Amino acid sequence: GVRVAVIDVGFSSLSQAQRVGEIAPQAVRWKRDYTGEGLEGGPVHGTGVAQIVHNMAPQAELYLTRIGDEVDLGRAVEDLLAEGVDVIVQCLGWVNTEFGDGTGVVSEIARRACQAGVLWVNAAGNHAQRHWLGTPEMRAEGWVDFEPGRADLELVVELPGLVQVALTWNEWPRARSDFDLYLLDANGAVVAWSCSRQEGEAPPAESVSHFAQRGRYTVRVRAQRASAQVKLKIFSLGHDLHPPVPAQSVMTPGNAEEVLTVGAVGLEAWNFGPQRPYSSQGPTADGRLKPDLMGPDGVTNFAYVRFSGTSAAAPHVAGMAALLLDRARRQGRDLALVELREALARWAVDLGQLGPDPVYGQGCLRVFVDAPVAERRIAGAG
Repeated sequence: GVRVAVIDVGFSSLSQAQRVGEIAPQAVRWKRDYTGEGLEGGPVHGTGVAQIVHNMAPQAELYLTRIGDEVDLGRAVEDLLAEGVDVIVQCLGWVNTEFGDGTGVVSEIARRACQAGVLWVNAAGNHAQRHWLGTPEMRAEGWVDFEPGRADLELVVELPGLVQVALTWNEWPRARSDFDLYLLDANGAVVAWSCSRQEGEAPPAESVSHFAQRGRYTVRVRAQRASAQVKLKIFSLGHDLHPPVPAQSVMTPGNAEEVLTVGAVGLEAWNFGPQRPYSSQGPTADGRLKPDLMGPDGVTNFAYVRFSGTSAAAPHVAGMAALLLDRARRQGRDLALVELREALARWAVDLGQLGPDPVYGQGCLRVFVDAPVAERRIAGAG
């Protein structure tokens, strides 16, 4: 009777996973597409997430929703609340909706679900090496130095594909400063740019998207107008940045206080760590602890031969939450949201520096659903 919703951008091969028994057909109780393109359109990502939840809690009822933007997200959450779901797991991250403090529109949607008593489990993101944060130094001609003498961030494209870079700064919701974002190839030629004018009600955000061939590219930022205390945040959505800044790389809405945010430790390193180098790190921009817990990744899966990333870690936590809710209800009681979060954190195994920290949070998920029971007997001779 525990209802777990998976919000994702695609559930390709879901029917095939059900036909071969990787996800029991009766487990999927409700599904809805908000994109107009069909639930099983898009990537296989959502199917992989749903399978992990199902493996952890085979009798949980799955509610599958495909979205394309924050408007879809709001509609999906409204419908899921009406359906009475207990847990929502979303292995998606959003950029340029806030400055990492959990105050933007996407975080507010997640917050609304939590205020209704739903446990929202979100992947922290895989952007520890794809993020830069800092106070820029301004050159006389307006170009920004990311560190003394360095006016660019590098990224390497190993296979032709989409390069996406997002820039924001700490002046939400209305910008006072005005920055432009550029992507240059190895010859120094500008191949993509974003030069919106930040005036009036304009948000502090720029982004570029470019289909790039193999090679080395650089990211540059130019200030048209900048306040003295401005801080910049840059995410590369598909390629590592050099040099990166892992701190505060948790993506929205994982930075919202009410959300249970999950980082990744590889299955082969589960007992002792360390964390995956790509697992996004905290704290939040306003100094709160994130992530909250760590889950395992690098697991076998119908959707992926090896499912890596915090998208694999988070559904393990969601599935464990379903087991804890089930146990409580079988005992004739229910767990309030705060009790469920405390139960998940109580047995977490501390890694890294002593106590909660912005790399591992409370530690690795380690919950005992039932206390172990042993009986020792000594057989008599002859």
